[in-house]
Amino acid sequence: MSAIRKIGIEQKLIAVFLILSVLWGLLCGASSIILKDMRRSYSDLVNRLAAALIKTKEIQYPVSACFCPKLRPGCLYTEEKLAAMMELKDSINDLTKLAQELQQTSFQFKWQRT
Repeated sequence: MSAIRKIGIEQKLIAVFLILSVLWGLLCGASSIILKDMRRSYSDLVNRLAAALIKTKEIQYPVSACFCPKLRPGCLYTEEKLAAMMELKDSINDLTKLAQELQQTSFQFKWQRT
């Protein structure tokens, strides 16, 4: 006890200031790391949603092409039109699977972060 009493008030204030400075630095460092992680995860989520939106637009165009008056049911189909429709069907299926995978991974990503 006598050693603490011998330390002057100036040294005690300096020691408290240094301790608080170190604690403040640690808090700022931890906050910076958390914010970087949050920014990275948010940009990843935005990129996934943008990719899903692009895939949705890619699906929308071929689907609207299916309803073109030239390809309506009851019309006479040539081999070229049937092949084009089958190719269109395959590309729509591929895009739909990809969009579902993106949606599933973004949904899992969302729940993993909370």
